[in-house]
Parts: sequence; structure tokens; C-alpha cells
Amino acid sequence: METAEQALGSCVLELQRKKTKGGMMEKSSLEYPLSPNQQGLWSLEQRFPNRGLYNLSAAWRLPPDISFPTLRRAVERLCARHPALRTTFSDQGGIPFQVAHGNLPIDFREVRMENGDEANLRKILETQISRPLDLERGPPTRWVLISIPEQAPVLLLIVHHIVADAWTYTEMIV
Repeated sequence: METAEQALGSCVLELQRKKTKGGMMEKSSLEYPLSPNQQGLWSLEQRFPNRGLYNLSAAWRLPPDISFPTLRRAVERLCARHPALRTTFSDQGGIPFQVAHGNLPIDFREVRMENGDEANLRKILETQISRPLDLERGPPTRWVLISIPEQAPVLLLIVHHIVADAWTYTEMIV
């Protein structure tokens, strides 16, 4: 039979094995219950699926010479810093839960416009914003870089309200 000291020692050894070169713990998936507000949003998503009703969005004009790979790396770092941006949702036996993944691929895409027509840009923005986010597969965000000939590109961020409200949305980005 293992003593308390031996059990503690085993746990410490296991934690040390999980450390990476930089001394940080490897990220793993963690399961959590939903908050009451998240439960309400989850219930509405289940009742009215594939509508994008609870997508929050913001768009920014970026410098014209922005590098797509550099921007993507910045988005990856932002998502690595905020577990909510790496979270999926599901339910088991009617009980909803969320899983904060250690690593979840980001949804980052580029749309190239053929001309700088504002009406066309508005249509692209509206289409992207209204597209639902798949909460079960994730991620709960979509990043769209819209390249416009002879104009500054636009970065659009769509995030589901289940992981952010207006306050946290702003705090994550700043």
C-alpha cells in the first residue's frame, strides 16, 4: 500500500515529466461546468441551431503592409493566452459542459476582394458575421482578413457570446 508521501512524490514526478523545455506545464484539456448565462446560451443554440444569432463581432482597418503570417502568429498567441478562445461545448446525458483545450486550431482565413467597393465589403462582413460558429468542434471564434485592392485590409473577429461579452471581448483584444 502506498503512503501519502509516496503518492505525493509520484504526483511531483509526474508533474516534472510534463514540464516543457521552458519550464511551463504542457497544456491539456480541462472540463468545466457552464455558468448560468452560458447554460442559457447553450440551450438557445440547441433550440435554434446554425443561425449565428449570438455572434459578437468587431472589424479593424490594418496597416496596408501587414503580413498575413505575422498577423496569424499574433492571433495564435492571443488564443494561447485566453482559454476561452480554445473552448468547445457539449453535453452528456443532458448536462452541458465546456472543455478548455490546451491546443485548438484557430479559424483564420483570408478573403480577397476584387475591387474596393464598400457595398461588397459590407456584404462580406455581414455574411461572415451571420455564419454560425460550431461550438462543439470549435473554436468559438473566426478571424477573417479581408484584402482590398489599393486599400488597407480589414480584420474581422467573430466570437460567440457564450465565451465573451462586450467587456471581456474588449479586454481580450487590448
